[in-house]
Amino acid sequence: MPQADMQAQSQAETSVDVLRQRARSGTKKVRMEDVRRRQTYWLTDDDIRMVDEMASATGMNKYEVVSMAIRELYRQVMTE
Repeated sequence: MPQADMQAQSQAETSVDVLRQRARSGTKKVRMEDVRRRQTYWLTDDDIRMVDEMASATGMNKYEVVSMAIRELYRQVMTE
């Protein structure tokens, strides 16, 4: 399995672990409006398809896939 796939799977599993822990502890879900801001960007049909496929493959929401991709690219570009 390629390194990027292993990292994405690990992060997805971590997200699931966090959700399970919240459910067990009775911690309420944070409202989207309290932690994120809506922004519109233009994407190609291929970009949209890839986001859809990654969301389906990981069980993540589309905004989580996009956020993770941005953070990973930022880490690679800004720390090298």
